[in-house]
This record gives sequence, structure tokens and C-alpha cells, in this order.
Amino acid sequence: MAYYKTTNNHTKRFTKKHYALVIEAIRHEYLNNPLPHTESFSTLLGVASQTIDDYRPQGIPINLNIPEHSTLKEIPLDLVDQVISWLELVDKAVYDRSARDYEPHTPLGRIPISTRKEPNRFYLIIPDSFNNWYNGYAVRRDTALNDLSALNLEKIFNLVMDINDQLQMKPTEEVVIGIDSLNIDKFPLMSSHIIGDSKIMTSFRQDALDYMEHEFLISYSKIVPELDKIAIKLNIEEFTAFKKELALVFKARASPSKEDAELKNEVSYTVTFNEMTGEILINDKVFKKTNLDSLADSVFTFLHKNPNRKITIGELKKATGKPIKDLPKVIENAGFTGNRLRAFFRVGKDAIYFRPQVTKADLEKLNISSLD
Repeated sequence: MAYYKTTNNHTKRFTKKHYALVIEAIRHEYLNNPLPHTESFSTLLGVASQTIDDYRPQGIPINLNIPEHSTLKEIPLDLVDQVISWLELVDKAVYDRSARDYEPHTPLGRIPISTRKEPNRFYLIIPDSFNNWYNGYAVRRDTALNDLSALNLEKIFNLVMDINDQLQMKPTEEVVIGIDSLNIDKFPLMSSHIIGDSKIMTSFRQDALDYMEHEFLISYSKIVPELDKIAIKLNIEEFTAFKKELALVFKARASPSKEDAELKNEVSYTVTFNEMTGEILINDKVFKKTNLDSLADSVFTFLHKNPNRKITIGELKKATGKPIKDLPKVIENAGFTGNRLRAFFRVGKDAIYFRPQVTKADLEKLNISSLD
């Protein structure tokens, strides 16, 4: 849930459910019921502060008539007002200020405190950027922590750790962190993508900030690339609870369960050799057949009896009684190329190592998804 300070300084809250319902109502009106661009909209920013003056009223005007709206009429008006105020603070909607009465002496840089002349009706302008923002919102809306990819989980946990480091030094809702992270070495996926590229790190930071904004963990953020800084205003209570949940999810992801570990240690593929038929089999299915007393037949007979150890070319020549000019070629001619070769063999001109069984964990380490 998000905090919103009302004019009488009482703290109220709107929930994610309220937020989602208002967003969908705005989206529907934005796509289907745009109002004509009237003169009143041209005065939209006439009494706004300097912060809002910088915003131009370009976009589609819409009208939310709460009592006549099938979904929103069930939500208290003050909560609808809070959601729209939140959207305005993050530049996703702009009030028609000509339809409001204002209190004087609004501090510079703040949205003026105002009262709607028509309490049940919201006149808004939805900017052209709304569609792109909505698409990202729709993706994040139903994404629980457990459903995040490993990389996205790292992005968020990395940001939370950096924020928490600042909170340990100074407990406050307003923190400033660097774009570059002092904790980056704890996040291998992020580290492998960045490789010193500050633009990628900035993008990762923005992804994490967007997620945290959607979860109402932060009420404000701004990335300042020229200073290598990010200014963030936290919702402390929500952030603290989220940090604990995130740590549990991250730990569980990093430490698989006993069942997962056992599954990864199960054998996925096994190579066997039948000396009587000369057949090389993978998972009991014939893969190749050698000719009797050929070089491949003699080599695989010896390897089958001597798995999981390094065998030198000298030992192999002595055991087979045959000259071996190109050991890697012998293995290749037996059909072991590409991923099959990587899964079962390490071979060079002077030695060979044969591993007849590979597990799921072995394949993951080699980044092999299929032997084909």
C-alpha cells in the first residue's frame, strides 16, 4: 500500500487493488471515450507550480464520472483522488486545474492544494507516454517475486542492498545511492552483463526502481547520470517488510531444496559399449557401431573399462596395441562431436578423459540443453 498525505496531515492509504482499478478505468477511457479538446483544457496548467508548469498538456483528455462508473463507484472518492494524485506525481496523468479551487501560498515545486468544483468527476489529460508506461505496468502488475527471472531478482536485491547500506548509516526515508553498486560482486548475472558498461547498469537500476515504484516501496526516484547518483524517497514501512520477503526468496533461489538438488544429481545420459556387438549406446539406444578389431573398437573397449580418469596416449597405445596418430579424430569419427563430445569427453592429442554418465547439474555447468 502507498502513503498519501492529505491536507489535514492525516495519513491515508490506497491499496494495490484500488490502484489497479483506477488504472484500468483510465486506460478504458483513454482508448474509447476521449473528450474533445476544449478551452478549459488549454488553461490546465494556469495555476500550477513551476514543477507542473514544465509539463505541457499534450495528450488525450478524459472524464471519469465516478457515480456512473461501474467499477470505481465502489471505491471511496478520497482513495480515487489519491491514486490520481500519485499518477500525477509520476507524470502519468494531469488534472484539469481549471475545474478546481486552490488554496493560496503553495510552496514552489509542489502541486497546489486544491478542491474539485465537481467532487464526483475527474477531468484528466493523459499524456502520449501513457501507453508505453501502461505496457510496462501490465507486465509487472501480476509478477510476484517468485516469478521473477534470476537476473531481475538480482537487479532488485542489488538495489535493496545498496539502499539498506545507506539506511544503516542514516535511517531516513530520503536516501542517495550511486548508480554503480558497491555490492555488484555479489550478483554474478548482473556482473557478467555489465562488464564496465555504465549504461547497462543505469538500465538495470531503472528496472529495479520501476518495480519498486509499482510495489509502492518508493514514492519518488530520480537518476542523475552526470553525478552518478540516484535520489530515492522510501515508504519505510513497506520497504522494510519487502526487504525481509526478498531476502527469503533470494536465499531460496540461491540454495535449492533437497528435492531440487537430488533432481539435478540424477543421471541424464549414459554411454555404454557392447564388446560383443561393437555397439556404442546412449541411454540404451544404439548410437554407433564399430567394426571388429578397428581402432575405434579397441579404443572404446579400453575406455569403457577405464572411465572417469585421465588416460595418456602412451597408455592407450600400449593397451590397444595400435598406432594412434590423431586421438581427437578417433572420437569424432565415432560420432562424438559438438555437445556430445563436450558432455562425455575431454580429449587432446596426448590424453583423454571419458565420463560415461552426465547429470542434469553437469549439463547446466556446461550450458548444454540438448545433445543434438
